[in-house]
Amino acid sequence: MRFDDRPLPRRPRSGWTKALATALATFLAWSPILAYAQEDPPPAYVETEVDVDLGEGVDLEVGAEDAPSAEGADLDARPATEPDPSGTPIALPSTEEGGSGVTPQSISLPDAEGSVEGMGESFSPVLSSGTATFSVPIAVAPGRHGVQPSLALSYATTGGNGPVGFGWGLGAPFISRQTDRGLPRYVDVHGRWHAEEDRFIYNGGQELVPVDNGTMATVDAYLADSASDSAATLPSGVDGTWQQYRARVEGGFMRFFRSPDYERWVVQSTDGTRFEFGLLADGAPEAVGASANGVERDPEVVGTGGIYRWCLTRMSDAHGSTVYYVYAQDEGHAYLSDIYYVSPAACALGTVSARRTCDEALAGYGARVHLAYEPREDVFAGYVSGWRIAIAQRLSRIDVSAYDDTAGVRTRVRRYHLTYDPLSFHSLLTQVQVEGRPQSCDAGYCVGNTSIGETSNAAGERLPPMTFEYTHLPTGGTASEAVPGFGGIHTTVRTVTNSPPHSVDEARSDLFDVNSDGLPDLVVTDPARYRTSDGRPAVGVFFNGFTGRRGTPAGATASFSDAVPMAIPYGLDTVMSLGNANVVPMDIDGDGRGDLLHMPRLRDYGWWSATRRGVDEVNVGDQGWEWTYANVRLPADDTDPRIDLGRDAQHIRVLDVNNDHLIDVVRTTGTVMQTWVNLGWLPGGEGRFGSYRYLAAGTAGSSTVELSTEPFESCLLQGGTPVDFEDPEVRLGDMNGDGLQDIVQMRRGRVIYWPGRGEGVFGTGSRECARGEGANRYVEMADPPAEVNPELDGVYLSDVDMDGTDDMVQVRFREVDVWFNEAGQGWTRRTIARNTPTAPAFAPRVRFTDIDGSATTDIVWANAGRWEFIDPTGGQRPRLLTAVRNGLGADTSIEYGSSAEDYVRDLADAGSSAEPFDWSADPVGPDLLLCELSGQSGSTKCGGSDP
Repeated sequence: MRFDDRPLPRRPRSGWTKALATALATFLAWSPILAYAQEDPPPAYVETEVDVDLGEGVDLEVGAEDAPSAEGADLDARPATEPDPSGTPIALPSTEEGGSGVTPQSISLPDAEGSVEGMGESFSPVLSSGTATFSVPIAVAPGRHGVQPSLALSYATTGGNGPVGFGWGLGAPFISRQTDRGLPRYVDVHGRWHAEEDRFIYNGGQELVPVDNGTMATVDAYLADSASDSAATLPSGVDGTWQQYRARVEGGFMRFFRSPDYERWVVQSTDGTRFEFGLLADGAPEAVGASANGVERDPEVVGTGGIYRWCLTRMSDAHGSTVYYVYAQDEGHAYLSDIYYVSPAACALGTVSARRTCDEALAGYGARVHLAYEPREDVFAGYVSGWRIAIAQRLSRIDVSAYDDTAGVRTRVRRYHLTYDPLSFHSLLTQVQVEGRPQSCDAGYCVGNTSIGETSNAAGERLPPMTFEYTHLPTGGTASEAVPGFGGIHTTVRTVTNSPPHSVDEARSDLFDVNSDGLPDLVVTDPARYRTSDGRPAVGVFFNGFTGRRGTPAGATASFSDAVPMAIPYGLDTVMSLGNANVVPMDIDGDGRGDLLHMPRLRDYGWWSATRRGVDEVNVGDQGWEWTYANVRLPADDTDPRIDLGRDAQHIRVLDVNNDHLIDVVRTTGTVMQTWVNLGWLPGGEGRFGSYRYLAAGTAGSSTVELSTEPFESCLLQGGTPVDFEDPEVRLGDMNGDGLQDIVQMRRGRVIYWPGRGEGVFGTGSRECARGEGANRYVEMADPPAEVNPELDGVYLSDVDMDGTDDMVQVRFREVDVWFNEAGQGWTRRTIARNTPTAPAFAPRVRFTDIDGSATTDIVWANAGRWEFIDPTGGQRPRLLTAVRNGLGADTSIEYGSSAEDYVRDLADAGSSAEPFDWSADPVGPDLLLCELSGQSGSTKCGGSDP
């Protein structure tokens, strides 16, 4: 076996930098991505004749992570080894060119037929948010002039559940309607932008904003006359009737064009590269026909419109070289199934537009990437689009093939095999392994057999697998009995430091996050007991993370201060009480803090918010916190808010029905369900509830909206009996993990729920549900718990395993029972935590909240003077990536910490020291490890004193 002993190119470095780089390469726990420069070594299983420079033309590649940069860098001109400014590594081929530095790549040997290398994996933290990403590039066959797809298995700690399991993603870019600022309404009635139009986002994160078409037409005309660059003109097939958009945070300087019928998008980059999303009007016949699978459309819509997501279906460069993306549909979700590129010779003639729209069959394209899927057990279905979309498949194999002109067939280049944890109910990717071509041997010398067809099952040589490890629910030790596929729950009881002298079952006290630090505080609305220093009536607040009368930073979570008085506006101290039926806790203005809505059935009402006087003090008692009252006065012709919190309290629930982070009001009656939407996002709607309609709806540029106190009405749901919030069997919970609250009816032996779908619509079936049509719109869950209390006393819905779906929890006198939710489809058997704090049925003092700031749900027994809690997950979120082993000797370990715990420690340090904060004063964790390995321990760089 030959080895090339040429040194790797790199810039000169100091001794300290070399030592630190060595430590980073070996113990990459938090560092940014740094890459070895290398001379494109081919994998051991790839024939040398197909080994070309995959780095050339990388600016034409497109991948799932190629969103425009928030930092303003030109994405297309970025060097191949530079990490994505957004923090998510771009999916590049496994052979990179240029750049210098080091990377956690295990073994990187230069060109040689017998060289062995890793997959080019890379880990990168996002320092601005504390999250992290990990990327495994998929090496594809080279394209003509570098025009080829760029794919990678990409992990993000904030990633949800998708076709590659929890946290992982793979696919082409897409454009979709935005759902985190309100659910889509699909008012697609005008080609140009109008006030009712939904917001759009590119690739899941970059919000698009409309621009004035008239102004842009003038700019485009000027550029077309003054520049020869084709990128200065409108893309082919796009005219003035298309609406233009730009990224809200500009970086890639891409131009987005939406067709008047909302069926497709065309995106143009600065170098003339063209991306088409949604339906194709021309091109390869199979691709045109399959482009309908590249949109996720409302099944009730006949004809055009109603599209939630547009997937990338074609990409071409400025010379007409084309890449096609083909999708398959399953249960409403679009799965990337094939990518074709390197067009046949017949497509090389004519204009750029003719080459791009060449109608040669896809079978004649020279390179193909095929993605195979398998059924999965954890089928999560969501309704944020407005209808059911389920992810019932997961990626199992990726086949890379190339056309062999000599043999006249498409032959295998390599395969990627994906394996998931067989012991976990949730799809957790645990192994990726690369398989090369089957070998042909002659006289002991083996080479890849180039005649093996792409569908052949013949086995080739495999690299050692790359493996992944994750956090899990606790098992053994102090954990409860493990449930197959899930685990147990932690049973250690912890005591809150300086427990408040109040219980949460008191009529005037409960938990709020008053100062927006992510830690719940106790609010006691008893002005007769609490007063400010100048005698004003006040609310007593026990701040979490603080201690003493002044609220000094405690340096730890789950530690409460003494009561800090927060003044109440004069004249309102008699009504500001949690015991007042007209006062309801809710976040009325969407700022992430709890407010208190005061809504008697009058024209005038309002809400209290916690505010501070802007005093920069560490002690929370010195920060000037007080309650301010915002008054709402209805117009003279709209005097009846129709929400009677006093009389109808048992029939009313407050929840966010449309995911706009503004809390709405829902009421059940004997005939219909009524929903008063929080109108705070509309002009003049702050603090108001009701319905709205746009005047001259759909008119381009129209923004006049009419507000009303009339509610939205929909059919009364029925599950054997009509749904009524007064019924103790009817609860609220997120049963399918889509982030929307569902209406749940549970009893011993049966649990059904109606999925939330926005603006007062609940249940399956059509969104249109008139009076009397509310039957049979529910989802019934399998294996309902048979051991629950028939009266449902002490039975709660809460996500204790942190997978997004609410589990069923029963708090008994000295035990806690948990039944895990299986993706909204059924229940596990129960696991029991024993010897928990006493919970008498007559005193409902149990709350589910993250009292210690660990980002997990705690079960809290809030008894006056003795607050206790258990953390079912043991203080660590399950299903987080903790270790990566590439099979060739490189191990990456990842540790996680709580930002809330860092926050309270920093506050304590700030309050106890007059010296400025010094980053190098006391290295801990990875910093300390690097200092020890580099031999610099004790120096000024590692916490030593300055001589």
